[in-house]
Amino acid sequence: LPPPPPPPPPTRSTHRRQRQMCIRDSSYVVSETGVPSYSAAFSGDCDSDGNVTLGIGENLTCTITNTYISQTLTVEKVVVGGPLDVDDFPLFIDGTPVTSGVTNELAAGSYVVSETGVPSYSAVFSGDCDSVGNVTLGIGENLTCTLTNTYQSGSPKQDIYLPVIVR
Repeated sequence: LPPPPPPPPPTRSTHRRQRQMCIRDSSYVVSETGVPSYSAAFSGDCDSDGNVTLGIGENLTCTITNTYISQTLTVEKVVVGGPLDVDDFPLFIDGTPVTSGVTNELAAGSYVVSETGVPSYSAVFSGDCDSVGNVTLGIGENLTCTLTNTYQSGSPKQDIYLPVIVR
C-alpha cells in the first residue's frame, strides 16, 4: 500500500463572534440616542414606537432608519419703483451669494441675510428675518426672508453745471 497522504497544512480560522443574549418571553422597547437633524423610524418586528414582544424561541429583527431632516432658507427680493431690477441687488446669506427666490438648504443655526445696497433705494426686511436680516433656522424649518427695496425719488441728486455763455 502507498503511504497515507500527508495531513493538510494548518489553516487559519477566522470566525466572527456574534453576541447573543438570553432573554425571557416578554415585551421590550428598542431605542437609540437621537442625533439632531435626523428622524428615526422603526420597522421590521417593532411597532412604530420601537415596541416588540419576543416569545420563547423567537428570533425577531427591528430596524431603525434614520432620515436627514433638511432646513431651508429662501431670500426673496422685491424692488418697488425706479430703474433697477432684482438682479441689480446682490443677495447674501452669511456673506455667501444667493439668488432671489431660490431655496437654500442649510444646517440649523443663526444666519444674517444681506445685500449690496444702492443709495437711491431704501431696504426693509420682512418675513422670518428681523429688521436687520438676522434669522434663526431651527431643525426642519423652511423659512423665507423678504428684502424690499423702494426707490426714493427724492434721493440725492447730482448737480449738473452747464456753461453759460453771455453775449
